Amino acid sequence: TMHRPAIIREASQVSLVDGDYEWTLMDIEGTAVSFREFKDEVVFLSIWATWCPPCRAEMPNIQNLFEQYGDRVSFVLASQEAPETILRFMEDHGYTMPVYRLVQNPPSRLSTSSIPTTFLITP
Repeated sequence: TMHRPAIIREASQVSLVDGDYEWTLMDIEGTAVSFREFKDEVVFLSIWATWCPPCRAEMPNIQNLFEQYGDRVSFVLASQEAPETILRFMEDHGYTMPVYRLVQNPPSRLSTSSIPTTFLITP
């Protein structure tokens, strides 16, 4: 039997306002990164966790997308887990996309109650 993640909302479009960029992530080295830095870029934002089976299942595809489009799209993979846990998972699987820690909740337009959740944000 083949399993796939449920689609909560398919192809919903939401317009972000200036305040939606006012939140902070932490890069894997522990440096604070304002989401505002990505404001004028195309962003692939994925909210995920290492313990989540559907998240783990989609990671090879996200890695492929990163390899194909990483020079034109900013990839932001955000998890609430400890940096060591995230880094170990990425290294164990050979993933090279940039990962961040959620140190504060994203704005309501980008919040979710289920993972994985992916947003494609255009300027």
